[in-house]
Amino acid sequence: MNGVKEIIYEIIHDETLRDVILLYLWSFSESIIWPIPIAFILAAYTIANPSNWWLYGITVTIGSVSGAIIAYYLGKIFKDIILTSKSLEFFRKLIGIDQQKFKQVQDMYNKYGGYAIIIAAISPIPYKLVTWVSGMMEYSMKWFLILSVIGRGITFLFMALIFSIFGELANEVLKPLKDIGWIVVLAIIIGYLIYKFYKK
Repeated sequence: MNGVKEIIYEIIHDETLRDVILLYLWSFSESIIWPIPIAFILAAYTIANPSNWWLYGITVTIGSVSGAIIAYYLGKIFKDIILTSKSLEFFRKLIGIDQQKFKQVQDMYNKYGGYAIIIAAISPIPYKLVTWVSGMMEYSMKWFLILSVIGRGITFLFMALIFSIFGELANEVLKPLKDIGWIVVLAIIIGYLIYKFYKK
């Protein structure tokens, strides 16, 4: 019991540890279902603590790839109902997939092979589309993992490095995002969901 208390105390009082936990959970969830990109949070945290850019970049990469593995296997297991079940309509909107987008990712695989994973990892394409479709297509798990690590690692470490170098220019503007992070995050999520699900 004392060990649990010590862990909780450490999390509460260690700012860097709190940052790492939040970044990991956010990037993990984004690869599966979370609609808000990790880039915004990574930028805010790296600008506020530029010396930790490498730690944040690695953390987000590990979280993203971990989530991608879960999404891959969920796609593989439930591939027969994900695109067809009417009861999963809301879920499909959350992960941003439908018959047309599924076909687009398939076409990317047909055209670029496994490099489609890297293309998605470094492009604005929602990465969770590729994680789910890769499982649904039963693409090689070995190569999916290797290419995901390469693509996400390059993306997030480069982003974190850029934020750490040039972030001081915007520090005074963006640092409040970290100080009131959950309020801003909640506002972003509510606004996004209203736009996504209730636009005409």
